Amino acid sequence: MGGIRLFLALAVLVEHFGQQVLEPNGMTYDPVWILNVDGARAVLFFYTISGFLISYVLQEKYGVDRNSTLAFFRSRFLRIYPLWWAVLIFTVLFDLWRGASSLIPSNLIPAILLFGLDWIVPLRNFPDFDWTILPPGTTVAWTLGAEATFYLMAPLILRSNRLALMLLLASAAVRGAIFATVARNDPGFANLTFFFFPATLMFFLLGHFGAVVCRYRSINLVGSVGLLGIAMALCYQAGNQITFDGWLSHLAPICFALALPGIFAATKDSRFFNFLGDLTYPLYLTHGLTIPLLFLSSRLHAWLVPFVESKSTVTLFLMGIVSACIVAIATHYLIEPLARHALSRAWDMLAKLAPAAPSPSRTKIE
Repeated sequence: MGGIRLFLALAVLVEHFGQQVLEPNGMTYDPVWILNVDGARAVLFFYTISGFLISYVLQEKYGVDRNSTLAFFRSRFLRIYPLWWAVLIFTVLFDLWRGASSLIPSNLIPAILLFGLDWIVPLRNFPDFDWTILPPGTTVAWTLGAEATFYLMAPLILRSNRLALMLLLASAAVRGAIFATVARNDPGFANLTFFFFPATLMFFLLGHFGAVVCRYRSINLVGSVGLLGIAMALCYQAGNQITFDGWLSHLAPICFALALPGIFAATKDSRFFNFLGDLTYPLYLTHGLTIPLLFLSSRLHAWLVPFVESKSTVTLFLMGIVSACIVAIATHYLIEPLARHALSRAWDMLAKLAPAAPSPSRTKIE
């Protein structure tokens, strides 16, 4: 599973690298390098993985009582916010130091809280995107708004398969209505099919039902790899359309969701794959800063000239991927633990101030 997550993060990196470094220099890359899983599809696959993992931990680790639910929220808070706040602080301070900051202070509130970013970015200036809400280099954080919203909902909706199914069908209906009424070349099509949470909630819930289905009928590793292969083949067949566009391409996340339990069971105890998974979040958050600093800075640009003039696309890509991974590894080992420890202590101190709740015996979710 960690390998899949890292591949998806690299797919986002590749797309951003192509947009920021290659295209301005008249260079392109072949989407087959990332199995035609562009950045948009990678994000929606990430949502599916989140749905699966949250469903799994709620089933296996957390009970239904108040203390267990608070423990779940604590774990999610410490997974998302420490590194994000560290990156946000660094970015704001760096922009202030350069004297290049254009961020409006009031915009920092949704950036800090994350909730609502996935609505503000696509809808505040609809059909244009409003990226002024986030500092340059951190725009991927809008997806964390969707993740945080799902985490807040998860203990309620994932413990009732009936409610989860109703919401999945409702989200699919919203998505279907958009496909039926909005033209593919409409400026707002991507806003509504890729950013709009009611139309993307279904991908989280597909991950949940992938976990539910395999609790009743397990799929072995061979079958899971086969389903993963079908999902990738469907992505390739879909061509260059943004996100999952068309009814056939929506079979890809369904196959992907069904593939996850078997792959997770085979790799969850692997230190190597867990290491790859641990690098995913730092890579996802920091690559937007690494690319401009290393490849777009005027002071460093001169060393890129020979590669650009010779159209050495593969070399540039490898340089970008290796650089971003080195920064992600350093971030994971040097920054993330300190930030998480600090916020963990702050959470525990606040928890001590809250009134104690009764502690009923843990109830296993059936």
